[in-house]
Amino acid sequence: MTYAAVQISAGFSAINARLKAVADGERPPTSSELSTLRTLQDDLSRAFARLTDVMRPELILFMLSGLLQVIALVMLAIGSFLVGTIHSMAASMAGYAVGAAVAVVLPCELSQMVLSAVGESRDLLLRPRWQRPELFQLLCLFRETVGRDLAALGDLGLFRLQRSTLLALAATVLTYVIVLFQLYITDLTGGADLPAHQRNSSAGFENRTANATF
Repeated sequence: MTYAAVQISAGFSAINARLKAVADGERPPTSSELSTLRTLQDDLSRAFARLTDVMRPELILFMLSGLLQVIALVMLAIGSFLVGTIHSMAASMAGYAVGAAVAVVLPCELSQMVLSAVGESRDLLLRPRWQRPELFQLLCLFRETVGRDLAALGDLGLFRLQRSTLLALAATVLTYVIVLFQLYITDLTGGADLPAHQRNSSAGFENRTANATF
């Protein structure tokens, strides 16, 4: 997917370079050039949509495995810090970090690269240079193609491959960590909140249980 996404993004960038040359007044816009660029834009967007559709199951499982690696990384870091073994667990944490970056960050960034190129096409098509009556119909079709691409590219059904998905995943993991930290604090302070006779009774019960076990 990486190679294909980079090539498709390069194609969109080439289209944007030609659109920018027209928008900046380097050469006058023509209907034939606009039609050719719209066809190229449509072909590239269909290729990327087909790529994500074919790889949808793999991408979803890949992202879920990356999310689990992020959770494991956070829990390992917290546990190592509390126990005092963070230095000895540095290699394991680095492995989880690399795995999470490849599984979560890379697909979202590749899709975001394509979406950013399509967004640049939309901005260039809104330049006043294109406002000519003979180009009105082709321009409307081109804008509809670009608008469709911005709304649909990178969509996997359950979520969409884009940079905002990374923020949503980070918020989910952070919420999970906060809940676990609150439970940990509750366990630490739970015994201190009991009355003295209940703590003594609990301690005596634990001692009797240990003696009976041995």
